Amino acid sequence: GEGSWLWRSVPADRPVGRRARSMPRTTALGLTALAGLAIERAGAYPGYLHSCAAWVAGDTGYMSASTLADGAGGKCSIDISAIPASGFVGDTEYSVVVTSDRATLNKLYSSDGQCLGNDFGDATLAKTKTFTWVAPGSDVTFHAMCSTGFTQIFAAPAAAVSYSGTSRALAPAPAPISPAPAVATAKVGTGMDIALGADGLKLSFEPLGVASVQFEVSIDRDAWIGFGLSSGSAVSMTAGGAGSDVVTCSNGQVKQYKIVTYAIPMTAADVPGSSCKQENGKTTLRFARTIAAQDSQQRGLTPGSSQQIIWAYGDDGVQLQQLHGSNRGGTNIDFASGTTVASAKRSGEAVLFLHLALMAIAWGGFIPLGAIIANRFHIGSWFVWHRRLQSIGWLLQLVGFVMAVVYAQEHSSHLSVPHAVIGLVVVVIGTAQPLNALVRPHVPAEGEQKSMKRKVWEVVHKGSGWIAVALGAANVFIGAAAARAKDYDGAVVGTAVGLGIFCMLIPLCVLVLSLVAKNRMVDLLRLLPKDTNTGTDSRVTMSGPFSPEPGEPVSGQQRSPENQATGII
Repeated sequence: GEGSWLWRSVPADRPVGRRARSMPRTTALGLTALAGLAIERAGAYPGYLHSCAAWVAGDTGYMSASTLADGAGGKCSIDISAIPASGFVGDTEYSVVVTSDRATLNKLYSSDGQCLGNDFGDATLAKTKTFTWVAPGSDVTFHAMCSTGFTQIFAAPAAAVSYSGTSRALAPAPAPISPAPAVATAKVGTGMDIALGADGLKLSFEPLGVASVQFEVSIDRDAWIGFGLSSGSAVSMTAGGAGSDVVTCSNGQVKQYKIVTYAIPMTAADVPGSSCKQENGKTTLRFARTIAAQDSQQRGLTPGSSQQIIWAYGDDGVQLQQLHGSNRGGTNIDFASGTTVASAKRSGEAVLFLHLALMAIAWGGFIPLGAIIANRFHIGSWFVWHRRLQSIGWLLQLVGFVMAVVYAQEHSSHLSVPHAVIGLVVVVIGTAQPLNALVRPHVPAEGEQKSMKRKVWEVVHKGSGWIAVALGAANVFIGAAAARAKDYDGAVVGTAVGLGIFCMLIPLCVLVLSLVAKNRMVDLLRLLPKDTNTGTDSRVTMSGPFSPEPGEPVSGQQRSPENQATGII
């Protein structure tokens, strides 16, 4: 928001919420800190800050830092050595460098009102950052911020520079030099009905004079269309933080956007002379633009060499621009010849690998195995193992969910595919299971009938638990399909599928053995340690989804204290 960046503070007295009684305090604090980090990172980059200030050490109100630390001593400094000591010339560009003795994200402010620094992404962390500053016609003081994270922020000592009293327009003309020899450059050619993707989207273009190009993008459906120029070898609407230049046809209007995040920008520019027709089952976007970029909102065309183009469109009947889901794509094209080359597959981000690994291990391995043990084996210390497996899986899936939030914020969009929606449902159910177990009615004594409350609780607790297990296991592979649809390379898709299969092998094998080798499994499970609370074996049964809980009285045995423990199922 206005006036915020990596550093808008969180009130110290914000309530954290009550811990589940079975959760260790250190675990609760760790999860709170981890979730808080993911949320704070939602606005974690200089490009989100739309206004600056004369920052000084001791300022408050930025993220979790109590105050802005003093950047003196190399922690954060402003290098103005490129500006003449005799004074700068007005209307002239100069380089101003913000440096630090560690990798940081940086923002620069000059007292004439220039607010510089528009990085998006951790890839821009560096010890130096060079800013291009246009000199005004008066003396100026520079201020800068450097941060390694949301708890450590430094304010650079201010640096002042003087105006020479001369502006560029009044400076003496330089001595004439011989013109450089002309360099032959390729011209924009003509392309007709170039297929973009497999859904009938087509691109045509032709030169318009010597400096401009006429584009036409069409599709046989009543839908919105977006077409733009990006960079790099893989399809990306953010171009790794560099941004993309996109023109859209939406609700009969043509707009131009500079896109640097996976969200629809709030501001857009009109495109003079353009048209957007959405009628009779066909949508056509026509617009003209110069070959060279005219401002910071545009990317220039490079005829003679391949460059990245991207596109997206809505479902039939959806004429207003919105999240595109799988209706998107990109390729490399040479605007001189019209030839296209398939874009490279997208490499996986570290946070994505963490997410898929944690979720595959939790919902493909630990949680299903713990559920099967509770469902099929009531022998030895089965409940101890059930509780341990579920607790580990419960913690892993929470951390995996945090990774998903960070990934969606920085590299995708929230709840834009079925995998994300299913995942949210699964995590909500799975996380709530230990909590609803705390309010379960008591197990009836031997010879007593189960109360209606007990029966209802069993259906809700155990039934929802099995639903979560089934959806969670299936969503591991739905996620792999989603990664493939987003053009991720074989390393990402292969890792997701491989981990899912590997993690599910153990619970599946245990389930099959419980069905085909019941007696042998009972003999093996007798070797497990005895119940640490009673010193005796629990009742030996192979049971169904609504099985007795530990502590249900059996002949000659008192109720076990484990009756007070909880699990996901």
